[in-house]
Formats: sequence, C-alpha cells, structure tokens
Amino acid sequence: MAKKLRRLPSHIHYCHLCFDWVVGEDEWESHCASHLSSLATKRCGTLSYGYTLVRPAYSPFRLGKKGLPAADRLQSWSRDFDLWKEVNKEIRRCRWPMRKSSSSSGASKWMPAQSLDSMTATPEERSPDCPLKRKKQKRQTSSPPTICPEVIVIDEDVSDDYAAPLTYFVES
Repeated sequence: MAKKLRRLPSHIHYCHLCFDWVVGEDEWESHCASHLSSLATKRCGTLSYGYTLVRPAYSPFRLGKKGLPAADRLQSWSRDFDLWKEVNKEIRRCRWPMRKSSSSSGASKWMPAQSLDSMTATPEERSPDCPLKRKKQKRQTSSPPTICPEVIVIDEDVSDDYAAPLTYFVES
C-alpha cells in the first residue's frame, strides 16, 4: 500500500477505533484528536475475538496527558503485556501523594512517600521492583480453647430472611 501511494510505511496508519486507513502525519494527528475529543470507552486493554485483534490497548497515562500530541496520546499496543510494561514505567515515574505515617509518639503526621521509602530501606538495598521484606514474627502457641457442652442458639433474624440461625459455642 505504501509503495502504491508513494509514501513511507510510517506515514500510513490504521485506526482500530473507526477501522479506517489514514495516510499522512498531519491527517493522522487530526484524526487522533477527533477520537480523543469523543472517546466513549474507558477500556484500556486489548479486545480480541477469535484470536483476531479488534481493539488494541491504550495507556491510561498517555490518554490523560494533555501536553502530548494527539497521535502520541492515542499510541496503541497489540498485546496487553506490552501495555503493562509501559504502565509499569509510568508508575515508577509518578510522584505519589503523601502517605500517612505513624510516629513513635502515637500521633500521625503526613509525609511524602519518598521519605517513607527512605526510612525503610536505602535505594542500594532495595530495587524498585522488589517489595519490602518483613521480618518473621514468632507465633505464640496457646492451648486450644475448652468447649462447653452448652450451646447457645440465636433465633433472632439479624440478616437475611433465608439465613440459618447462628450457633455459638461458649468457651470456659
């Protein structure tokens, strides 16, 4: 098609939203802008039917960036895995809102997420892909509870009309 139209293959684009070919970079930019102004779906993942790609994946981060050109905002991925790689890159770049941290005095104060991360581990100790490791806590072993032969039945209907009566064992 590119040879027949005497265009570069990179200047011919297929739009999965309206199932049409668009020739030319300026035409593609205006075409993408028209779709962005009337975007109806909130779906970002791929849509396939019978192993055929019906709708590619779109990055929610790119769709929301008003400063990017329309063609870049509507960049598509044919596999969800490739989209998730892009989303993970964007998540690492995000500046998250402040998180609540509890201090030793029991009072809570707000501090940036970067401060919380630096308190728990230094960047050399932990890579961004690895979650924090927690120390194993020793379990306290306790003796099993003694069950009395008495059984208390609550006949009051507390939840649904079809719920069975609740039965509790009394521990001594």
